Amino acid sequence: MRRWWNAELTAQRRAYNAAHRSVAKDDPADPSWGTMRAARNRYHSTIRRAKRAHWHEYICDLPRGNIWQAAKYAVNPASKASSSRIPDLVAPDGSIAASPEAKAKVFHQKFFPPKADIPPPDADEAMPEPHPAPTFTVQDVHRAIAKLSPWKAPGPSGIPNVAIKAANTVFAPILFTILEASLRIGYFPKSWRVFLTVTIRKPGKSDYTQPGAHRPIAEEECLGKVIESVVTEWLSGFAERHGLLSPNQFGGRPGRCTVDALLQLVQRIKDAWRVGKVASLLLMDISQAFPSVSHEHLIRTLECKRIPTTVSLTTTSPEPCAVPNGLPQGSPLSALLYLIFADDLLDGDTLGYIDDNSRLEVGFSLEETTSYLRNYMVQHGLPRSKRLGLRFDLPKFQLIHFVSPHRHTEHYRPLPLHIGDICIEASTTAKLLGVLLDYKLSFRNHVELAHGRGTKAVLALSRIATPTFGLPHSYVRQLFLTIVVPRMEYALPVWYRPVTERAGARRTGTVWVSKALGKVQRQACKLITGALRTTATDVLDFHANLLPIHICLNRSVFNAATRLATLPVSNPRDFETIDPQRRFVPIPDGVLTTKIAQTKDDAKDAMARITSRGGMCIFTDGSGFEGGVGSAAVAMRGEEVRAMRKKHLGDEDEHTVFEAEVCGAILALDIIAGTPRLTDVDLFMDCQPTIHAISSPRSQPGQYLLAAFHALLGRLSDKHRTLRIRIHWVPAHVGIAGNELVDAHAKDAALGDLTPLASRITLFESPLPSSKSAVVASGIKAFAARWLREWQSSPRFARIAAFDSAIPSKAVVRMYSNLSCPGCSVLTQLRTGHIGLNAYLHRFHLAPSPLCPHCASAPESVPHFLLACPTLRAHRLRLIARIGTARISMRRLLSIKHDPAPVLAFVEDLRRYIIAWIKDYERFYYQYDEARLSTCTLTIHGLIHVPDDLLFCGPGWTTWTFWMERYCGFLKDALRSKKSPWANLNNITLHRTYLEQLDARYELAEELSSPQQRVNGLSTIERKYEGYSQAILRAPCKKNYSPAVAIRHKIAVYFSAVLGKPVKDIESQLPENMPCWGKVRIVDGDSICCTWAAKNHSEKGRNMSFIRYECEVKDKSHRGAWLPTIFYGQLDEILVCKLPPNRKLWGQLAGKLRLLAIITPYRTGGQDAALKIVSHQHAAATVALDLQSVMAVVGRVHSQRKWFLIDRTGGMVRPEFVPSGVEEENVEMDIDSD
Repeated sequence: MRRWWNAELTAQRRAYNAAHRSVAKDDPADPSWGTMRAARNRYHSTIRRAKRAHWHEYICDLPRGNIWQAAKYAVNPASKASSSRIPDLVAPDGSIAASPEAKAKVFHQKFFPPKADIPPPDADEAMPEPHPAPTFTVQDVHRAIAKLSPWKAPGPSGIPNVAIKAANTVFAPILFTILEASLRIGYFPKSWRVFLTVTIRKPGKSDYTQPGAHRPIAEEECLGKVIESVVTEWLSGFAERHGLLSPNQFGGRPGRCTVDALLQLVQRIKDAWRVGKVASLLLMDISQAFPSVSHEHLIRTLECKRIPTTVSLTTTSPEPCAVPNGLPQGSPLSALLYLIFADDLLDGDTLGYIDDNSRLEVGFSLEETTSYLRNYMVQHGLPRSKRLGLRFDLPKFQLIHFVSPHRHTEHYRPLPLHIGDICIEASTTAKLLGVLLDYKLSFRNHVELAHGRGTKAVLALSRIATPTFGLPHSYVRQLFLTIVVPRMEYALPVWYRPVTERAGARRTGTVWVSKALGKVQRQACKLITGALRTTATDVLDFHANLLPIHICLNRSVFNAATRLATLPVSNPRDFETIDPQRRFVPIPDGVLTTKIAQTKDDAKDAMARITSRGGMCIFTDGSGFEGGVGSAAVAMRGEEVRAMRKKHLGDEDEHTVFEAEVCGAILALDIIAGTPRLTDVDLFMDCQPTIHAISSPRSQPGQYLLAAFHALLGRLSDKHRTLRIRIHWVPAHVGIAGNELVDAHAKDAALGDLTPLASRITLFESPLPSSKSAVVASGIKAFAARWLREWQSSPRFARIAAFDSAIPSKAVVRMYSNLSCPGCSVLTQLRTGHIGLNAYLHRFHLAPSPLCPHCASAPESVPHFLLACPTLRAHRLRLIARIGTARISMRRLLSIKHDPAPVLAFVEDLRRYIIAWIKDYERFYYQYDEARLSTCTLTIHGLIHVPDDLLFCGPGWTTWTFWMERYCGFLKDALRSKKSPWANLNNITLHRTYLEQLDARYELAEELSSPQQRVNGLSTIERKYEGYSQAILRAPCKKNYSPAVAIRHKIAVYFSAVLGKPVKDIESQLPENMPCWGKVRIVDGDSICCTWAAKNHSEKGRNMSFIRYECEVKDKSHRGAWLPTIFYGQLDEILVCKLPPNRKLWGQLAGKLRLLAIITPYRTGGQDAALKIVSHQHAAATVALDLQSVMAVVGRVHSQRKWFLIDRTGGMVRPEFVPSGVEEENVEMDIDSD
């Protein structure tokens, strides 16, 4: 659907189609072709404008909830329609599969290979006794449904996950009954064993006619996937608890990731280097791993590992294609079953991530390690894969040798590996699990890859965030942190060493990595804040509220190290253990229920009803107070306190309030255990996350406390069969007596107070382990403190602190929260001082002076612009009215503590003032009629862009789209810039243009011109020659000047064309000395400068050597007539030539003086740039002409690798003065042409 299509495009498409049908097909020179091309260009140009306008409208009206959709459009733009179609495929026999049936057959042969020719498992082999069958509950089904992704593709029935999640309470009991029946009778519903296989393209493939360039995805029934998810969760925990999987397998297992596998690999390589050894890595590829799994051997493997096999694993279907073996790629159970099936492929030196296996060998030489790899493949790898029915794709294997850069660099040789007839060449880089490894482990190639990923993502975000339009500050910052940063920091602990800095010493660590990735963050900060590119990096980080890149990378590595410390295998004793597969003690139905009211008032009313019944109510709370963490529980009947427990956990750097809340719940159970005949209890807590965690525990910080709560609750329920505990949420600090009392006791516990417990809780008999969340939080504080120290030591801090002493914090984000994207840009530029005012522009040679163009009394800085400039007094009075006080200052206007809206409104007033000025320009100067416009249309185009450019470039500076060398008469030195093809103008330029309008309307040239132009008489540096009354030559002048030989020849050619005499005769009679002038002023016209004098010429800051001239050219179409033709070129020299008194040769010119113009013409085809847009690229041979041929100065614009001419010789528009009340239709204009 083309949402950007509109009625104008429909009309232009019809016009283009009509023009296309009317072209003369047999005559390319027919004018109809030009008409058709013009219609086509208008049509496509309108399409581009419509797309751009629709995109801008979509982005500007985007609510916060849809920024992810916009980011998806920007980062992953829609590909071509052809990419979603399957091309004609090449079958294994070389034939072409074009029909859908033939393509399906080719895919079936590729994705579902026949059964491998392997012997069946021995039926007589004795199997160990299996473990008892698992016991499931309805809560397991509820959790599986809650974890479903709502918008995943449904299976053959079309029932989506979102419908199942919405009807969780209805589906869960039914699916639980089906699960129990399936386990009991060993049958899986037939309809759930049918799945659809769709194909998607593998990214980065060059030829998609090959079936292997596509990936199969199985779409199973969503209801069946719920059952599989429940079984998968149990089977995963069963395999972990009984050690059924190799410790070297890192894929498809909770608590493990690619970073763990890569860290282990790098550690083993560096351990080998430390003892003087080398290492070789073989990356192995298994072809069609999942489809090649044999069902018979899989079941036998499960039996060998004592896993109950009562559930049917058959995925075959009689329609429409039978799948004899394999696992569907898309099933929750497939990955885990494959890990169990292929576990024999992994041993001590082989690492695995699902079907990506790699073998590492170490030795004292590369020959030795290569030999080890060959022996492994021949003796173990190939036989084991053949026994399992899996096939290694040897041509896709990768080999890389790792040599220490300090010891064995000179011994490195890319030795190949020979396995049978296959030769695997060694490479210097290899990609493993998304990380580029090089033979030195320097990771430079991967850093370049990470830098490229980040840069690509930031450039993609620039589609939805620019300084003049797009998403505001907080949105872009959030997208950067969630999209760009994860792409750059993938597997960061593997290839980055934290940067540390000590006083008086150089920084250590991978500093070059932080510098490379810092370029990406700097680019993103400019997008977030709208700052100019000259703004310092630390200032950008402050205004974007982003940690400096080296601190950000250090924090990411710190968080990764904290995660590693909490893993069950390698946890230190002083850290808590977070077991991804911990199974909590099951609680009988009805023992524990939770209820969270919708509002605070509802919660207070429910609590009042419960307490009025006179039953036992226990209030619990956890508190972090004065550096300590404590919890408490208070039991009450009515207003009477019956029991109280307190527990001190430790310091805030080691424990969290969440842990204290869970400990409060444990203390409540201790009160219940110590109170006889207590079977009905209402428990009140003010922490909703704790209530959710107690009712649905999972792998998270504080897991051991949740396990202790469930274990104690299980013992209590076994002892008291009628025990019923109801947990309610109550709002905190709203005057509830029980909650306020327990909060006070929790604060006392945080300070170290505690009470004895009624039952023995072993966990509380020793200090609690440190919490991962608390350690991470303390690390965040430490990194923030480091950022603050670095910011306060920066030289830029003093400049910002002059009006804002705020420290890096979320207050910066709140300052931008209500601002639009242009408003964020202007505010950032005002705060940083990097804004388009003369004080800033002069620093970078973009302004001739730092003084204010209005008052010329002080530098045009931000304080002067906002507080002091008298020209902006009217705007400033409105600013004072908005603020409400006349005591304005930089701190009052720009600090974080104050609302930036008034100062932005001040800038907006100036923008509207310029818009009104432009409307006056259009209304009075050419009255909206381009036919009456003598000024170049490019100038009008530039004026229209002034208000928009003001928002980006600052209040006193506008960036014009075209390079105007002539208009306005005052341009700054930036016109000479070779980097920027535009002119930078300030307000004085606009005012001077305004004066020119007044001159055109009221003929006030003498009153308004500055300086006054000379009317009569010549100065001491000027001279007139006889016969040239309209030309006044001006200094500089070279009186003794001899033209070059080539120039003399050109002069002779000119006189030969005029007189009809031989060139040689004329060249021999030319005088040796010809005075050379640098400038000429045309009376009532232009002041022209020659190229040799233009280098030192600074008048009005423009180049005045490119001219328009006219000469006669013979036209073949008019029977050889000489026609006047317009040309353009560079005026090189003005020569005074006194001809000899030889009438025989010179005729009427004998003894006379001629002024000659030496010109380098440019090929423009004789077109008049005053009537149409004319461009040129190449110069022609130099010519000599009479000075009377020179007409005026012409400007040029360099764009699209061409020079476009700006010719204003058509005269000045002079609108008549119209008294008020006269209709604009009756206004007539007199156009005076020179």
